[in-house]
Amino acid sequence: MSSTYISDHVALAKERLIEQYKGKTKVEGTLEAIVTPLQEIEDVLLALKMERWIDSAIGVQLDKIGRIVGAAREVGQNDDDFRLVIKAQIIMNLNQGTPEEIIAAAKFFIGAAFIWYLEVYPAAVDIFSSTIIPEANRVKIRAQLKKFLPAGVSLDSFGQFDETNPFIFSGGSGFGDVDDPSIGGLLADVY
Repeated sequence: MSSTYISDHVALAKERLIEQYKGKTKVEGTLEAIVTPLQEIEDVLLALKMERWIDSAIGVQLDKIGRIVGAAREVGQNDDDFRLVIKAQIIMNLNQGTPEEIIAAAKFFIGAAFIWYLEVYPAAVDIFSSTIIPEANRVKIRAQLKKFLPAGVSLDSFGQFDETNPFIFSGGSGFGDVDDPSIGGLLADVY
């Protein structure tokens, strides 16, 4: 259920008066006296909502949201980084370990539009992204993705590939040529 913020209840209430009462100071004054507290309540409710929303909460309010979902702020961690931790914890709390959920988590952490997911026998998965993963984030993202895997399943390979010219044996660019580097597909980077 969503609600729309109304910034001026008094003006709306006066507009809804029937014609015979418009411009009557006592009627409009009474109406304003009744409706003004409603505006104050709506303003306070909006402030409460915004201060307790993950994307707009700050400081202690964000810490309280983190406690509710089971995420703790690290010492010195800023609000923006902690918001990501909270969102990841919410995703993890709702996670059942299905391939679709793991792909969604990888898209969230990497910021990728496309994730290549492959189950590897006996109990592992490979996850590759067509989006470049910054070197500073690779270890952290790999650790987060491992948390989403079901018990007994490991993250075998994790990395990125060139979506425009990947190395493919059948139906694509395969091996290159020592004399011509423009021939052949590009191998994936594994972290």
